[in-house]
Amino acid sequence: MSSKPKMFSPNRHVNAKKFVPRDRQLRQDLYKSKEWTSYRFRFLHHNPKCYACPNDSAVVDHWRAAKGDIELFEKNTNHIPLCKCCHDTVTALFDRNEVPDTVGKLKWLKESREKNALTFKVKVIPYRA
Repeated sequence: MSSKPKMFSPNRHVNAKKFVPRDRQLRQDLYKSKEWTSYRFRFLHHNPKCYACPNDSAVVDHWRAAKGDIELFEKNTNHIPLCKCCHDTVTALFDRNEVPDTVGKLKWLKESREKNALTFKVKVIPYRA
């Protein structure tokens, strides 16, 4: 008699809080706006490399997760270029919590830069052209 194959079931933290976005529509509108699209293109043009690894950048991430805060979202000193892999990693580990772990995120980024011997700085460009 054949038995069912064992299914993969990741261990979840019992106390982990689910990510519940505030003002989801507002945030989606921010990321789809012409201003953000234009800024993202210019920012990635001036910052072609990922901040944490030697790959090409593909995503504009926020040092501190904006979570619907428009002022923090648009603050040009709050942006860093990341490749998709690094962005997905920091988002899953640090930004998806109800209260984002900014200190943990900065520590992870610093360790990644040291491991990959990266020394370049992020070029800050104005949000509105």
